[in-house]
Amino acid sequence: MAHAAVSFEGEHWFEEKLARGDLGHAGARADPLQVWLDDWRLVSQPDSEQWHLQVEGGNWRYDLRLSNTGKPVPHGKNGFSAKSASGEGSMYFSLVDLHIEGTVTLGDETLAVSGKGWFDREWSSQFLKAGQQGWDWFALHLDDGHKLMAFRLREDQGAFVSGSWINADGQVEALNGNDISLNPLNWQTSPQGRVPVEWRLRMPQKNVDVQVAAPPGDYWNAGLYPYWESPVTVTGSHDGVGYMELTGYRN
Repeated sequence: MAHAAVSFEGEHWFEEKLARGDLGHAGARADPLQVWLDDWRLVSQPDSEQWHLQVEGGNWRYDLRLSNTGKPVPHGKNGFSAKSASGEGSMYFSLVDLHIEGTVTLGDETLAVSGKGWFDREWSSQFLKAGQQGWDWFALHLDDGHKLMAFRLREDQGAFVSGSWINADGQVEALNGNDISLNPLNWQTSPQGRVPVEWRLRMPQKNVDVQVAAPPGDYWNAGLYPYWESPVTVTGSHDGVGYMELTGYRN
């Protein structure tokens, strides 16, 4: 299964593809890097540290080059990210300093684009622990050079909160529910479900007290398992930009 999306000026385009690996329609190789599903592909460039990402939707597509400028970030304890107080978890690493450039085509218009990116790689033997309804996940680039990954897994009784604070020099500090709080401020209702689109995020030990908000628009990825993914802006004690993923809010 592969998902792709583009968000621009309040509009959101999403596409989902499924293919069988045993027929060669989907697969992955580590060296040189090749990940593909039909004509969607992420491959390493020959004689280069760049990756090339190509995706085409119904009336949109993007052709991007990704360059990693920092070290891989291991989340949790040496890359093991706990997902509950009872110890369930996943292996989780990120590349948080990607430089991206290329083109995005929407209809008949092709736009030259460049910016910052964030790449996650996570694997586990399970999806959610019994009693967990979904997660709220944030990846933030702050204007002072720090970066933050934070999530909460909603449970029958409260939530499990975790994250990583990445210093401007690349040092990583693991966070838990005593370090960080995530509280929804405003909600949006659509035919797909009701989701919190604005949050207050606090980290007293880092003097962080910010509002994280999605722009106006409907950012549901309406595939087999609908969920919300949107860009966000950060304001308050820090400014910045980032991305938010919300699952488990379906009607």
